[in-house]
Amino acid sequence: RSDPFSRHISVAERNRRLQQAFAQAGERLLKCPEATGTDLTASPPSNDDLSSLRAQWLQMKPKVGRLNRPEEKNLFDSAMNLVLQIEQQAEKNCSPASDTDKALLLLAKGRSGVEQ
Repeated sequence: RSDPFSRHISVAERNRRLQQAFAQAGERLLKCPEATGTDLTASPPSNDDLSSLRAQWLQMKPKVGRLNRPEEKNLFDSAMNLVLQIEQQAEKNCSPASDTDKALLLLAKGRSGVEQ
């Protein structure tokens, strides 16, 4: 019910689901330092670590509310890719996943299989 890739849903519903997934991934990412004792703001971010994902999430956060604008036509894919990357990294490095996080991880695994 929360899969933004589901067929036969309206654009508005797809965007609502993306916004929920984006918020969920961000919440997990921002809580990760508590669980691991790491500081995501301490070091310069690299391309594949949680600090980089945090910076990307914070940069994309204001844009997610503008999904319907024509100039934001690639935003859905970019935002969902970021959500799935966050969930995959958080699975390796953070506290156990909630049910919603597990659902997003299943989406990530399904999407990586489709892309291969």
